[in-house]
Amino acid sequence: MAARLLLDLGDDRSVILLPVPLHRTRQRERGFNQAERLARVIGRTAGIAVRADILARVRPSVSLTGLDVEARRSAVTGAFRLRRPTPWASFVLVDDVWTTGATSEACRHILLEQGAPEPLRVLVAARTPARQPARLRN
Repeated sequence: MAARLLLDLGDDRSVILLPVPLHRTRQRERGFNQAERLARVIGRTAGIAVRADILARVRPSVSLTGLDVEARRSAVTGAFRLRRPTPWASFVLVDDVWTTGATSEACRHILLEQGAPEPLRVLVAARTPARQPARLRN
């Protein structure tokens, strides 16, 4: 996936990798931001800038594990903001895991609301499998 994205970007070095931020208390607990680590490895390998100072998670959310789509959206609504005005470039949002897309959509919403250009791409390290409905027994 990362290789395909980098091929699609070609020689466009105006692209900026934006890791999805953790709330400061969560980052303090964990000691690192896995999305930022992923973005930095990709950025270093491909020669693409990484900016972990553009987005901020201003509101902690409950663990999203086990929540349905609507509960996830509700949990991340209003959780992100821009830290500072920035010259807009072509962004690739980087996250570790995509489950429903609620976190990416919340980040995308704030970026587009503040004037970021489309397309806003998302790169993730893993995608959770879609949940299958439980089978009914006769």
